[in-house]
Amino acid sequence: MYINNLGDLMCEDDKARLHALILEVAVQELFFRLRGRFHPIILTIEEIISKGSVSYWRDAIEQRVQSLVCYPERFPVRGNICSDIKRMLDKIAKDPAKFKDALDIRHQELFSIPKPAMHRKEPKVPIPSFEPVTFPKHLFEYPAMIVGWEGYEWGARHNGNLTMHDFMEAHYMKDSRKDDYVVPPFFYPGLSPSRPDIVFVLRINNVLYPVFVQTKLLNGIYPVHVEEAQLTVHESHLKAHLPNLAIYCSGRKYLSLIYVHPIVNKTP
Repeated sequence: MYINNLGDLMCEDDKARLHALILEVAVQELFFRLRGRFHPIILTIEEIISKGSVSYWRDAIEQRVQSLVCYPERFPVRGNICSDIKRMLDKIAKDPAKFKDALDIRHQELFSIPKPAMHRKEPKVPIPSFEPVTFPKHLFEYPAMIVGWEGYEWGARHNGNLTMHDFMEAHYMKDSRKDDYVVPPFFYPGLSPSRPDIVFVLRINNVLYPVFVQTKLLNGIYPVHVEEAQLTVHESHLKAHLPNLAIYCSGRKYLSLIYVHPIVNKTP
């Protein structure tokens, strides 16, 4: 959509040049590698355009991906999640009062409608009820640690394609390694078949529990969306990725987390 909007502002020759710089295969690769990271996607598009080379898009995407995951080597690069968090914390530490004022202003922008003309009745959608027990209380009486987190060299990349089975086997049976490489603490399954967005393993009281996270960013929270998310992290769907799921549930449980967040439109 962003590329199309840019093209609408150009003459026909410039539009043709734009689509020559950013081919359809480049768009697919861009949104696959940077899925959900809208600001880095736009930065990468702008960088490809400014470079003006039809062969540069692969390097631009790879460099952007590396800038987001490689720490501390790429720490100064804007868009790196670690450096962005540190810059935010530094700003807060310098002037906590200003940070509070900024939060108050943001809250007013999001949740107040100053113009009387904008007041109108809209149907209210109740938040659907979830499972009655989110986390078993007795389970979290002990500290929980993410397997593979401690000592992991952020930015290191595993050469080769990991399956969910490879990921689980590495963390359960091979000290978080596959062949000669360290396996990251988080796994992002492929798009098909329907899958959770993030997978990791928790160690609680010396017992390992697989965790499957499904995220939903929606204009409105409706029961059908919640049901779809619940189905994605249900045992029947997980077995499409991990047929031997049971052998990794040594505590006779796995944890599924659904994070549903409504999109809040900024008021005019």
